Amino acid sequence: MLAKLEHTGNKLLMKTMGVATRVIPIREPQLYQGAESLLKLGQVIADSGHSKLLIVTGAGTVKRGQLDQLLRMLDLRSVEYAIYDGIEPDPTFAIVNDGLQMLLSERCDAVLAVGGGSAMDAAKVMALAAGNDCAPEKLKGYFKARKRSLPFYAAPTTAGTGSEVTIASVISEDRSHRKAFVLDTKQLPRAAALDPELMLSIPPLLTAATGMDALTHAIESYIGGWGTRQTDAWALEAVKLIYQNLPVACADGSDLQAREAMALASYRAGQAFTRASVGYVHAISHQLGARYGVPHGLGNAVILPHVVEFSRDAVPDKLARLAIAVGLGNSLDSHSVLAQQFVESLFELNQRLGLPPVINELKAEDINRIARAARTEAHLNYPVPKHMSQRECSLLLRRCLPR
Repeated sequence: MLAKLEHTGNKLLMKTMGVATRVIPIREPQLYQGAESLLKLGQVIADSGHSKLLIVTGAGTVKRGQLDQLLRMLDLRSVEYAIYDGIEPDPTFAIVNDGLQMLLSERCDAVLAVGGGSAMDAAKVMALAAGNDCAPEKLKGYFKARKRSLPFYAAPTTAGTGSEVTIASVISEDRSHRKAFVLDTKQLPRAAALDPELMLSIPPLLTAATGMDALTHAIESYIGGWGTRQTDAWALEAVKLIYQNLPVACADGSDLQAREAMALASYRAGQAFTRASVGYVHAISHQLGARYGVPHGLGNAVILPHVVEFSRDAVPDKLARLAIAVGLGNSLDSHSVLAQQFVESLFELNQRLGLPPVINELKAEDINRIARAARTEAHLNYPVPKHMSQRECSLLLRRCLPR
């Protein structure tokens, strides 16, 4: 009886949140695309009259010289700036607070993130906390900010998270490293640059993992329960772009056209999932990241085919449309045949990209606990197309144990 009431309550919560995603206005950032678009974004920032800019990035981005042209241009335009380069993968609130302290001590009134999802998420929360004169931890949850963020700008250096267009930031708790979420429309950037030149140095496996992260966003937003015509269109575009260009970008990292296409795919997938949300893949991957430090994109890549296979019978029509979109089968085939072909293509894509079929860090004795936490996260937050039992989630994870 209690389980039935809980299930009914979760369904009502999901329905309410699904309606909210349709009515809450989510503005789009001004978008600059193509080679040297980071410089275009820099010119926009220089023209905006900010007193001082905080650039949030990682030490590697600075060492590789990826900021050099931007900094020269800002110097020529007499734009004052400070650089916070303490970003690490899966940033904690300690890192966000560290960057916030620099922002305040340097009296910055605008923030630019140049980096992957970790840099963009951390920078979004820094800017939002500064605008609200509060601790970053106070922003955890849904729409906690009362005031606007400081002006925020973003330039991704990976094609995966789509954080440059989403209302979500993921920050790890300092001690437990559990993922905490800040969801607020106020943290969206004013403008973003999709500059493929920033992505040329990404090695093949990182290119593959981040690309599969974008693919996960697109697929989960498409097969979940909150999709609209617009989010479905964005998701389909992203899936097609990724299937066409991710293998190319992995095989030849210097292919500027493939890099630019992947940057757009990540952006479109971000547009889709910031409205239509995600599902079990993310819920499970978050637990793997918190417990073992598994990179988010890699966790998504390994888990994605298994979750789509589990969901196949609930959404055969949607999976069939995805199959047709990426050139599998033809429209005369049945939905079930096309859905199975799409599932198989996901396993094959991982293999083609050189990604592992298992999570090497996963331990059998942790599986029940991971499954329980993942199901809690999913059932309270995501419009999954088919509910997993504890046993089903545990069995799925067992298929990902190292052999």
